[in-house]
Amino acid sequence: MIRLDDVGMRYRGHGGSHRVLDGVSLTIPAGLGVGVIGAPASGRSTLIRLLAGIDQPTHGRIEHDCRVSWPIGKATGLNLQLSGRVNAKFLCRLEGRDPDHAARLAWIHEFSELGRRFEQPVGSYTPALRAQLQFALSLAFEFDVYLSDEVTAIGEGAFREKSAAAFRQLAARSGLVLVHDRPRVLREFCSAGIWLHDGRADWFDDIDAALSAHQQSGKLSP
Repeated sequence: MIRLDDVGMRYRGHGGSHRVLDGVSLTIPAGLGVGVIGAPASGRSTLIRLLAGIDQPTHGRIEHDCRVSWPIGKATGLNLQLSGRVNAKFLCRLEGRDPDHAARLAWIHEFSELGRRFEQPVGSYTPALRAQLQFALSLAFEFDVYLSDEVTAIGEGAFREKSAAAFRQLAARSGLVLVHDRPRVLREFCSAGIWLHDGRADWFDDIDAALSAHQQSGKLSP
C-alpha cells in the first residue's frame, strides 16, 4: 500500500507560492483501481508525480511498501542520443530485473512496433513513435500499483486498440491510480476514488460516491 502522512505541496514562482495540496493523509491499498477526481489545478497531476517520486512534497512524507510505477507513457530519463534498444536496456538494468534482458527487450521491440527504428537514436523518432516506445516501456515491467495521468491508450487505429487492450489487462491484474476527466473511464477502471479540492483529499470506497461529491460541488458535469 501507499501511505501519505500530512503531505503538502507548494509551488513557488515570481508571484509568490501556490498551495496545491495541504495536509493530505490517506492510505491507498495496492490492489485497487483508484480514480483521482478534481477540478483543473486541484493537484491531480501533482499527486501522481508525488506518488511516483518524481517530485518531493513540501512537507509530510509518502511511504510505499509495494512497487509503484512511473506515470504510464511518461518514462523519464530517455537519452535522445541513444537508441530505443539501449534506452530500454538501461531501464531493465535500473529496475534490477532479469540477468538476461533478452526476452523483455524483445517484448518492448515487438509491442512498440518500431522495427528498425529500435536501433536508431530516440531523438530521431516522431512524437508518435516516441510515445509508442514510452508506452511499451511502461507496460514491460511488473508493478504492484501503476500510475496514469489521463493515459489509457495511445496512437491511432490498430495500435490504439492494442494499447487499450494491454491497459485493460494491466488494470485487471494490478492496482491502479488513474487521473481522468471522463467519469465513464473512471467507472470502467476504478472502484474507489480520491476527490481533491481546496488542497484537501477525501477518500471514497466507491467511485460513484466520489464522482457524486464532485458533481454536487458544481465542478463536474454529470
